[in-house]
Amino acid sequence: LFDTITNSLHIQLGLALAALGVITSLVAQHMYAIPPYAFMAKDFTTQAALYTHHQYIAGFLMVGAFAHGAIFFVRDYDPETNKDNVLARMLEHKEAIISHLSWVSLFLGFHTLGLYIHNDTVVAFGQPEKQILVEPVFAQFIQAASGKAVYGFDLLLSSK
Repeated sequence: LFDTITNSLHIQLGLALAALGVITSLVAQHMYAIPPYAFMAKDFTTQAALYTHHQYIAGFLMVGAFAHGAIFFVRDYDPETNKDNVLARMLEHKEAIISHLSWVSLFLGFHTLGLYIHNDTVVAFGQPEKQILVEPVFAQFIQAASGKAVYGFDLLLSSK
């Protein structure tokens, strides 16, 4: 695998673009969830614009990563050199991987749509207390770990 990566500029560029895309997406999420400047949390337009800007950059970087990964598999991939490594195993199981990703995407999409339909219906019938509300428990835990003590996760803070 090391020889394959060192001999192909397309896989190197694809991996670098993928890493930068993930980092940029994480920056967008953290700038939105944990504002880095004092008054950014009050300016929702700026916050939304920065989030959208960074997610667009991350999306373009990921498109480049996938394109260069595909170019690598078309031009530089050698089945004899990559026998029994992770790339060969991924290509052997690509049908199963794609079908599982398809089923997971459909499952999440239908259940999210069902949640939206349920909540809209109960609000339309005048019973908003019957909504199914999803609490961002893990995000609150991460924010508490960085010092935001609003959610009651005080055990990580040194004040106790």
